[in-house]
Amino acid sequence: MATIKTKIKLLTASTLLAFSVSHVAHSAQGPKLKEGTVIYKIAANASNDKLKQLNALLNSQGLISSTTTEGSQLTTATFKSRGREKAIATILQKSGYVEFAQPDFIVEPSLQPNDPSFSNQWHHNNINSQQAWDITTGSNVLVAVCDSGFDANHPDLAANLRTDLAFNAQDGSNYIFDADGHGTGTAGSLGAVGNNATGVAGVNWNVDIIPVRVAISDTNSSAYISTMAKCIEYAADNGARVVNLSYGGIQYAAIDSAAQYLRSKGGLLFMSAGNDGQEFASYPDYVSFIGVGATDQNDNRASFSSFGDYVDLTAPGVSIRTTYPDNRYINYSGTSFSSPIAAGVAALMVSANPNITVDEIEAGLFSTAVDIGATGDDNVFGHGLINAAAAVAYAQ
Repeated sequence: MATIKTKIKLLTASTLLAFSVSHVAHSAQGPKLKEGTVIYKIAANASNDKLKQLNALLNSQGLISSTTTEGSQLTTATFKSRGREKAIATILQKSGYVEFAQPDFIVEPSLQPNDPSFSNQWHHNNINSQQAWDITTGSNVLVAVCDSGFDANHPDLAANLRTDLAFNAQDGSNYIFDADGHGTGTAGSLGAVGNNATGVAGVNWNVDIIPVRVAISDTNSSAYISTMAKCIEYAADNGARVVNLSYGGIQYAAIDSAAQYLRSKGGLLFMSAGNDGQEFASYPDYVSFIGVGATDQNDNRASFSSFGDYVDLTAPGVSIRTTYPDNRYINYSGTSFSSPIAAGVAALMVSANPNITVDEIEAGLFSTAVDIGATGDDNVFGHGLINAAAAVAYAQ
């Protein structure tokens, strides 16, 4: 099924300035609109008699002029009266002569951050991040990232890391030095500070990230399943609503058990599907957490993305521009980065509706995902490609 993307024409500052002050209505009760202007479309197959009656109605309302586009047959009409745009639209709508009528509202551009590398973050366009940011950029949401460690001083992460809750699940300390850069990258994908004129923007611009290191040592970024489970439980006990775990081990019952505990505390786990590029038909499809596969720039399955019934969603995972230790940035590929992008969307949902439940988050993500594989829930794309804008709107 073809990918559906939301496209919104941006109004530039020069476009907005083209409307003189006298032609822009400002209302505390609703959106701005162009005064004296109504947009409508004539009803299909309207008879000549109906068209004459419509013309008479328009003239009775003080019609000055009108233009109709050739393609969509959309008519923009201007009237003598100012302040009656909604009333005229209602009269036209009730007349039966038009398919619809509405004032010529003015909409602001979709929110875009000033981070210099934002243009290199193709994935935001594919999941409609900007439209989601028109509703919320994230705030007051506690999430946890279980990973190799974190650069707590990175200028694009420091403000969003809750270092007061930093935890090393391997040795029980608060030592979270990044063993190989992976954790700094996943944290940035989910929650790099946005609109700070620095580097990149995470799915959440403002978020409280509990940094939990699961790496075995500074020279070995692998992790034990028990350590990963400990991270999930630590996050649950500290109130995390969303947890990301971009490691292997999605097939293990210990992860399922920890995820069930997290869920009982009101949190939801996201986990990467794996990078072996093959099907794992024997992997259990645990319902306690969300398994995330990776897509490329064309919304196809990334060649490395593993699949099976355990895949619930997909998100971009190829050449994801994100944070890297020592104030650097890198393009990472892997389901390790599709997972925090999906987790980041869940965090936006919580920001939009703090009272949303785990079941509602999951239902919202699944029902609003763009179906890009076989119809319905399939074993390659799951429910489809995550759609940030639709998911956040669902949460509202």
